[in-house]
Amino acid sequence: MELPAGLTFSREFHHSEIWKHHITWSGVTCWKCPLDLWSYQQILFATRPQAIVEAGVAMGGSTMFLADLCEMLGGGVVYGVDRDLTRFDPAAAAHPRIELIEGDTCDPAVFARIAAAVAGRRTMVILDSDHDTPHVLAELRSYADLVTPQCYLICEDGILDRPDGPSVSGYAGPAAAIRMFLAERPDFQPQRDRILGATFNPDGYLLRVV
Repeated sequence: MELPAGLTFSREFHHSEIWKHHITWSGVTCWKCPLDLWSYQQILFATRPQAIVEAGVAMGGSTMFLADLCEMLGGGVVYGVDRDLTRFDPAAAAHPRIELIEGDTCDPAVFARIAAAVAGRRTMVILDSDHDTPHVLAELRSYADLVTPQCYLICEDGILDRPDGPSVSGYAGPAAAIRMFLAERPDFQPQRDRILGATFNPDGYLLRVV
């Protein structure tokens, strides 16, 4: 399928659903924009997190990608959290740098378990679970405090409810939650230079500056 270049690429690539059916990492389905994954590896190299919390893991391709990067960098554990882990690929589940936690990220018991696991460690968080604004905002407010200064809180799929995104008119999702969160937390700043052309995460690369 031929896709247009320029500012429309992110929208058209999302519409194409190529990312849903044809993107894999080590054979495991990976529901991501490949240029976002490239940005993730640059972020991991620059910031060297010891713990990565990935909220919403689907089949596990991006979880395995992050774990393989940790292996190459010589340290780090990926905590994959999802309400339903039945789809998670066994090959990814067997990775020694992946630990899985089943449950809603906004469940206080789940959050307490994650907070205890990453305590005292250099921590990065990626949010890609329920995309409704109230849930995303609740995740941002809770998980922001786990992020170490000079590490990233990445809120995915803000493309869904931007005016130039692929969403249905009136949908409220991650982009709305990000705007509300940033109004409350000046210690997080969007890093737009992390966007390498196409992205599903406009305004979603949030660096904790202090």
